[in-house]
Amino acid sequence: MIRHLYVHIPFCLKKCGYCGFYSVIDDEREKRNYLQYLLEEINLYSQQLKIQPYTIYFGGGTPSLLSPDQIRSIFDLLDVSELKECTIEINPATVDEYYLKDLLDSPINRVSIGTQSFIDKELISLGRLHDAADNFDCYNACRKAGFQNISLDFIYGLHGQTKEDLKTNLKIIKELNPEHVSTYCLSIEEGTPFERTNYKTPDDDTVSDFYSYIIESLTESGYEHYEISSFAKEGYMSQHNLSYWRCSEYLGVGASAHSHLNNMRFANHSDLDKYYETVRNNELYPNCEKQDDEMKRKDFIVQSMRLSSGLNIPLYNKLFGDDFKARYQKQLSKYKNFLVLDDGNVHFTSEAFFVSNEILADFL
Repeated sequence: MIRHLYVHIPFCLKKCGYCGFYSVIDDEREKRNYLQYLLEEINLYSQQLKIQPYTIYFGGGTPSLLSPDQIRSIFDLLDVSELKECTIEINPATVDEYYLKDLLDSPINRVSIGTQSFIDKELISLGRLHDAADNFDCYNACRKAGFQNISLDFIYGLHGQTKEDLKTNLKIIKELNPEHVSTYCLSIEEGTPFERTNYKTPDDDTVSDFYSYIIESLTESGYEHYEISSFAKEGYMSQHNLSYWRCSEYLGVGASAHSHLNNMRFANHSDLDKYYETVRNNELYPNCEKQDDEMKRKDFIVQSMRLSSGLNIPLYNKLFGDDFKARYQKQLSKYKNFLVLDDGNVHFTSEAFFVSNEILADFL
């Protein structure tokens, strides 16, 4: 039974300098072609698997470049009778109130807006096509259309960004009062335009200070810091993303989409022609990697420790027939100032999240 579905829409108006996700430039003819293959892929999996999702997530790319009718054609193939959360990522440069009202006349009930910043110079630095005014217009249009579950994306750690810039952004975000905020520290991914142009980000101490301030500012305003980069009002955690962090099974469809099913991890090609060929050949579970117990154990640790609630030790011991505290006695002692043990869980302190990758590497 597939309870969590990810749908990748790779089309974008342009490639942002920092983006490491698979995307291609928007083209109406190619988009129609892609949609036909996407629908066929869903049909192929539906013949083998029962797809009745609790959550669906349209990511990209820019899913809001699809028309509402094109999006509804995807829902036509799915049993959404038990759907609880359906998210679509939207670019402020691509939508208006009419589009959003039409979108709400579908199972979609949550929008994730790629605002990234509310300062024009920062948006220009990131290579975004929208400006701060577009962010406000998009957010207000979502509210007017009737969306009651809105997430805003915010990127920090930009070249030349100051503490005052950070405070300005957070002040605006808190005034808008979205249900959810996702904050991302800008990292220079391999193969991105920013890597090729040697884009410079602030030093680690500066970025760490920014991160601490973000946590302090948003939690004081009633947001729960429930995951490394995620903040939510009560009742508005991203249920789809929680399924990843809790190591639940999920199916991903579309070019470059990843899946986790039946002790397998597999991924579609990050290339349209190769993706089309896979679908034409009725090839399911492409690029498949079987997970052994050691891989599952590592996944469980890494994903669980992203959450503020951390890793459930009794559950770990039950799943892996292991003694977590005994196996990791050395690491638990070494990082005792960065970890909290309570109620059968182990989790990072808020300050330790920023260096969590280094600590987890030692655990693994």
